Amino acid sequence: MKDKFQKVISELDNFNLPNWNEFPNIDLYMDQVFTYLNRELNPLKINDEDKIITTSMINNYVKGNLIKAPDHKKYNKEHLNRLLIISSLKQILSISSIEQLLNNHNKKESEELYEIITSEQKDALSKEVSAFNEFLTNINDDDQLQDAISSYIIRLAIHAEVQKILAGKLLNVFEKAKQENQIEIEKAQKADKEKQPKKKKKDETI
Repeated sequence: MKDKFQKVISELDNFNLPNWNEFPNIDLYMDQVFTYLNRELNPLKINDEDKIITTSMINNYVKGNLIKAPDHKKYNKEHLNRLLIISSLKQILSISSIEQLLNNHNKKESEELYEIITSEQKDALSKEVSAFNEFLTNINDDDQLQDAISSYIIRLAIHAEVQKILAGKLLNVFEKAKQENQIEIEKAQKADKEKQPKKKKKDETI
C-alpha cells in the first residue's frame, strides 16, 4: 500500500508545465491544441476519466473573452499559455474569478505571468511532495497507515479550503475597489455634466 502512495506523489514531483520556449513553434488547430494540452495536463487528473480541458471548454473561453479568438482557426503561444493557466487555476478558482485575476495582470507580459504561475506551482508541489515523503517515512506500522493517511488528507483538505476562501476574499477586495472606482468616475462625470451651462432653446418662428 505504501508504494502506491509513493507512486502518486512521485508522479506529481516530476510534473512540470512546459516552459515558454518549449511551446510548439507553429500555430495549432483545435484538435492539435486539445491533444497537446491534455498530454501536458494529464498528471493533474485525479481520476483517469476526468477531463481537464475539452474543445467545448476552449470555445467557451473564447466566447467569454478569457482568451482571444484564434487567427484563421489557429492557436499560438499566447493561446496555449493562457489555456494552461486557466486549466491549472480552475482546479481551485471559478472561471469568473480566473477572469478577474487575469484582468488584474493586464500590464504584465504573457510570458512573465506564465513564468510566475509555473514557478509557484512547481514550488508548491515540491514542498507538498517533500512533506508527504517525510510523513510516509515516519510510518513504520502498516496497520496505522490507513488512519494516518486519512488524517493527512483531512489536513490537506482543510488547508486547501482555507487558502481557497482567502484567495476568494482577496479577489473580492479587488472587485469591490473596481466597482467603487467606477461609481466615483460616474459621479464625477455626472457632476461635470451638471456644471456645463445649459443651451438656450431657440425661439421658434412661424
